[in-house]
Amino acid sequence: DSCFDAFSSREPVSTPDRVRGRLRLKTLQARAVQCSTPRQSKGTAVTVIDFTAFIGRLATSSGETILPFFRTSLSVENKSNSHDFDPVTEADRAAEAVMRRLIKANFPQHGIVGEEFGSEREDAEYVWVLDPIDGTKSFIAGFPIWGTLIALLHQGTPVFGMMHQPFIGERFSRSEEHTSELQSPWNLV
Repeated sequence: DSCFDAFSSREPVSTPDRVRGRLRLKTLQARAVQCSTPRQSKGTAVTVIDFTAFIGRLATSSGETILPFFRTSLSVENKSNSHDFDPVTEADRAAEAVMRRLIKANFPQHGIVGEEFGSEREDAEYVWVLDPIDGTKSFIAGFPIWGTLIALLHQGTPVFGMMHQPFIGERFSRSEEHTSELQSPWNLV
C-alpha cells in the first residue's frame, strides 16, 4: 500500500467535484496533502508527487543525453531481423541507459521494459516502459517530430505517461485520473 494508491482509487466523487469525468484540482490537492508524508513501500518511500517529479527528471535527463546527437552525423544500425528498417542510434541507447540508471538508483524494486535493452522484472508491482526516441527515422533525418516516451504501470495498469519533445521543449502527460497537461515554452494553453 503506497501513497500512490490514494490517487489511483476508484472511490465515487460527488457531482460538484466532477468536471467532465475528471477530479477537480481541489480534490487532487486535498489528496496530495493527505499523502505529503511518504509511506514506506517495500523499503522505498514513494508518493504520487515523487513519481511526477521523477518522471520529469527522467525526461530531462534523456533529453539532455539525446540533443547533442540531433542533426549530427551518427551511425545507424538496423535492429530488425526482417526486411523492415527499424533503426537504432547511439542516442537511443545512451538515453535509455541514463533512464535505466536513474530508475534503478531510485526504485530498485521496480521493473523496466525498454525499447533498446529489453525487459527486467516485468512482474514487479511498478514497471517503467521506456522508448528513448519514438520517431527514430525522423530523428535521423533531422526532423523535429520525435520524442521520448515514458510510462509507469502499477500492477499492469498504466497510471502515468509522458511524451517529451526536447528539441521543441514540449511535454505532454496524462495521469490515471485523466488529467492531461501540456508544458510548453510558448504557453499555448
